[in-house]
Amino acid sequence: SGGVACVVFRGAVAAVPEDLPFRARFLAALDQFHFPGVEALEETICSSIEADFKGDPRAVDLMARRHLARGYSPTALQAAVAVFEEAAVSQPSRELSDLYHTFLSAQLRHRLEAAADVEQAGAVPAGGSAG
Repeated sequence: SGGVACVVFRGAVAAVPEDLPFRARFLAALDQFHFPGVEALEETICSSIEADFKGDPRAVDLMARRHLARGYSPTALQAAVAVFEEAAVSQPSRELSDLYHTFLSAQLRHRLEAAADVEQAGAVPAGGSAG
């Protein structure tokens, strides 16, 4: 049920309480596992980041990107954007603006690349015929 992983996480946070990248790696590692309780552990980690790194633009970026960690969907993208938008109102900063801009630029680039791939897959090769 993820009990051991939760104990390991709590011990690790106690040892390095101010290390956001460490917690980010913990979250990334969870993406590789599918055991009962993994979602609860992910929520525990996210809650600890939100509580311990409130106001840190890097934490906002991490929490926003978590919505897309398991793949793109319009709903996941909207949720990620909402995280940035809320933070932009409550704790505006240059660093947050830069992270938000980077995030949006990457999303736009990915969407354009995906559209180009779809278009290319449907294209008829030069000299070929459509049917």
